[in-house]
Amino acid sequence: MGVKWVLDVSDLNVHWCKPYLTEAPFIIVIMKQIYAIGSDGERRPPYYNEVSVAIATGLLIAAIHV
Repeated sequence: MGVKWVLDVSDLNVHWCKPYLTEAPFIIVIMKQIYAIGSDGERRPPYYNEVSVAIATGLLIAAIHV
């Protein structure tokens, strides 16, 4: 992150105390795979990883909401 980013987020009230992490009944962590290791040992990017994660997360939220 650059200096501009630090200045842009400096107005946010960010601190170490995050009670919603300890008071929530469940915490769901969403991750995406940035690369995979092929059988030859080379890194290869997974296809459509951001779109797949976004769709799966949307479906999860919709299912939980119902």
